[in-house]
Amino acid sequence: MIALACGEVAEGRWDSEFIVDIFEGSGGTSTNMNFNEVIARRAQQIGGDKVPVHPNDPVNPWQSTNDVYPAAMEIAVHRLLLPLVDELQQLRQAFAKHRRGMAEVLHLGRTCMQDAQPMMLGQKFGGYAELTARRPKN
Repeated sequence: MIALACGEVAEGRWDSEFIVDIFEGSGGTSTNMNFNEVIARRAQQIGGDKVPVHPNDPVNPWQSTNDVYPAAMEIAVHRLLLPLVDELQQLRQAFAKHRRGMAEVLHLGRTCMQDAQPMMLGQKFGGYAELTARRPKN
C-alpha cells in the first residue's frame, strides 16, 4: 500500500495535496511531514479503513528530516546535472584546445582585483580544462 502510494506521488498524481511551500524556512521538517501525510492518507485509501496507516510509522519509521531532506536534494541535483556531463566534456575539450592554441600568448594575471604575475593564456585555459575534467568524478 505504501509503495503504491509512493509511486502515485512520484508520478505527480497527488501534487495538489502538497500544501507546504517547498521553500519553507525550516530544515525541511514541514515538507517532509507533508509527504508522510499524503503517502499515509493515500495508503489508507488503498488499504481501506481496516488498515490504519500513520504518517510516522510505518511511512517514515527510521528517517529524520536530517536524513531524508538532504538525501532527496542530492538525488534531485544529481538527476538534473547528469545530462550535463557530456556538455561538460565538450567544454573541457574546448578549454584544452585553447590551452594549446594560446600557449604562447602572454596574459597579465589578476588577484584580489589587482595586477599579478604574468602568465600564458594557455595556462589559464589549462586550469579550466583540469577543473572541468575533475568535477564529473565528484
